[in-house]
Amino acid sequence: MQKNIEKLNILDFIDSLDIREFHKNTTFAPEEQAVLIVNSEKHTIEEKMEALEYLLEAYPDYDAPLYGDGWGRNFRELTQNTLKKWKTLLAARYENDGYVYMAELLEKDTAYCHEGYGNLYTDYDSAYEFIQKEKQEYLEDGDDTETYGLIKRIQLNPEYDENAYRYGEYYFNTENKLVRVGGALDELEKIDLWDELENASFFLELPFKAGDIVKVETLCNPTYYGVFTGRWKKRSCPKLIEMTCSLDVYVPDRDLFDYTDDTPVLGMTLCKEEELPEREAPLRLLSQVYTGDMDICSMLMFYGRKEMNRALEVK
Repeated sequence: MQKNIEKLNILDFIDSLDIREFHKNTTFAPEEQAVLIVNSEKHTIEEKMEALEYLLEAYPDYDAPLYGDGWGRNFRELTQNTLKKWKTLLAARYENDGYVYMAELLEKDTAYCHEGYGNLYTDYDSAYEFIQKEKQEYLEDGDDTETYGLIKRIQLNPEYDENAYRYGEYYFNTENKLVRVGGALDELEKIDLWDELENASFFLELPFKAGDIVKVETLCNPTYYGVFTGRWKKRSCPKLIEMTCSLDVYVPDRDLFDYTDDTPVLGMTLCKEEELPEREAPLRLLSQVYTGDMDICSMLMFYGRKEMNRALEVK
């Protein structure tokens, strides 16, 4: 791979502009930088590989466990395993003998079919061309619906239950950039699920406070909104540290409040007043409860009576 990185600016790999600004003066350890790189969904897989290789070369004598492992897995081992996995899966794209390629371009929040009911092609390039053409139709129609693409490499005529262990998955963001790869091949059998960076974590300070309404962008889900609860502190047990948090959310289609327990923190940004869709307005009530500007009984009364305008009047 051509080496284009002379100096790595890790902030470029933090997708959230608010978190990026908050940490502009933070010095991240190499193992923390590696986790941030892997979690970016706006950089291509090749860009992320190049950044990981830069870290290994820039810190040849450095090794340390990641804060979120709990099993003694170290920076170099996890980074090398991740690079091996990605390189192997990328190379496998062009090994066509005995495989077929399923391609789909999906609107976010639409799950692809694991059984392979998308369009089928004999090679990766033809599958990718299909995704490109599908996306171009959206653009020509002026349709800004967020999408994601998937190509799945599926083994033909496998032995019983063998197909579950020999496949490749290639994910494309709404700009059709390849940003994530996954799968299982014979060459990767010795790399356990917990021996790669995609399942590693560390505690990251966040710029949000209780009551903040945040906007969340992820690879496969449409942009959604929630109230940050403020329940975010470093766990005493390292293996319980995660890169996800819980948000309180409103579900307009069902007219009820709910919560998430797996929101990726690196996809969160502060939602500006004018950005919040009208259908998400009840979040403003919940926000005031967290900030102490409204008690829960008043919130339930205003919400139950559908007196949103009265409840949100500027005092």
